[in-house]
Amino acid sequence: MIGVEYASGNAGYALEDFNACTEQGSAADQAKLDNLFFNHINERLRRKTPAKLEAFLRGLRVWQEHGNIPVYKTSDLPCCAYTTLQYGDELVLLILGFCVTYPGSAGDWWEQVIQPRLVEYL
Repeated sequence: MIGVEYASGNAGYALEDFNACTEQGSAADQAKLDNLFFNHINERLRRKTPAKLEAFLRGLRVWQEHGNIPVYKTSDLPCCAYTTLQYGDELVLLILGFCVTYPGSAGDWWEQVIQPRLVEYL
């Protein structure tokens, strides 16, 4: 099983994003967020072996990169941004944030929210 961590610190908290999104979003948004959180992250991604997760991610389009670290984003809104980090023998799925609407654009969300969290985490 893959370890899952949620960004938290001075640059913000992924789980606070999730809670805010469920309060802001419509019933349909809330259902999509629940699906992202419970099915996509905790069932689909977390239950893969490290090798299967890495193979799965190689088949995805990289949304942004910081140095040599690829960041992935689910395609629709609401969405989730995440990456993986290797710590010795452990592969960790790092959830960077959730959003229902972008603060301007997806690029703004990257620059204002997601990239600062990743940098702080590193």
